[in-house]
Amino acid sequence: MQVKFPFYTTYTDRGASHPFVYKEQIDGKRVFSAHLQDNPKDKIIVKFSCHYGKDAHKIAHAYGFTPKLQAVECYVDSWVMVVMDDISQQFHAIKDRQLTENVYKAVEKALALLYADGYVHGNIREMNIRVKRDGVDSEDLGDIILVDFDWAGKENTIRYPSNITLGHSELPRPEDIDCGGLISSAHNDQMLELLYT
Repeated sequence: MQVKFPFYTTYTDRGASHPFVYKEQIDGKRVFSAHLQDNPKDKIIVKFSCHYGKDAHKIAHAYGFTPKLQAVECYVDSWVMVVMDDISQQFHAIKDRQLTENVYKAVEKALALLYADGYVHGNIREMNIRVKRDGVDSEDLGDIILVDFDWAGKENTIRYPSNITLGHSELPRPEDIDCGGLISSAHNDQMLELLYT
């Protein structure tokens, strides 16, 4: 029994049950690396959240800029368990505002594709942009991925959490964002711009 991990150890995909084994917690968050019980080479990420933009994530994966979503399962008290492929061996997070022009343009393209389908990401910041470990030499979507679709959803329908952090120098956000306010594509674009400048 893995007592230091959540007690949910199975997800369902297309009617089939998939038991998995937790490996470690990531950055002290409700996010864990794991692998399928019957095949340790099948690595997954398991996260727990109060909301998840499943439809936006699936659209992003169809365009090739987020890991494949295996399951989103709802539990008591509105919590969801999100299971996706672990591609951390190929991508890493950007840090210290090291957003190159190529990465900026690739993320801009990715966001435009989401907008075209009526969706927004909602939380564009360094930790949610991952780049290829061997470098980004072009503006191709295959060189970057976006993660953390917790706040993603239909533009002007999905709202920010009521406890969003505002006015923090280490986490700049557009001035017109409000706790519980509507999330717009303009906010996404402005947050990307703040990372680049």
